[in-house]
Amino acid sequence: MSGVETCRSLNRLRLKPTRFSEAPEKLLPRFDRAFSHPQTRILWYGDANAAKGLSGRVTVLPESVPEMRVTSFSHMSMTYRPDNPWYGLNGRVRICWNGQSKEASGRCEKGETVWYSGEKHQPDPQKNHARLTFNPWYDRQLGLIMEAIGQKTP
Repeated sequence: MSGVETCRSLNRLRLKPTRFSEAPEKLLPRFDRAFSHPQTRILWYGDANAAKGLSGRVTVLPESVPEMRVTSFSHMSMTYRPDNPWYGLNGRVRICWNGQSKEASGRCEKGETVWYSGEKHQPDPQKNHARLTFNPWYDRQLGLIMEAIGQKTP
């Protein structure tokens, strides 16, 4: 698909850029209608209820993954596996300043066990949240991408 065709398809969604942040789940039914080719896919990290009644081309994976101490997703996390030596679950790089107090950020920097979330998302005052830098669903995401382009998962 060329850039022009992509722009035309996006125009069919009839979403103004500011509306993505206001109610992003409204994108899913519009995607399902506007991108009708059977090979098109969208992968959504969030509430599965947002995809009720939509086609199988819409995949929803939970953004909360308690077994990996993840409460919400970050745009930074999409491209890194959980076992990445730098940005993974036990990676060397941890972004501790994530909207919490200086004291909590300091505990994170000292290596205290933390939960992970999107930017400045501190949903539970009992849990210290660093920025999520890995994708708990990386292998599933890769499989869906490979499927969409007609390749087998490596």
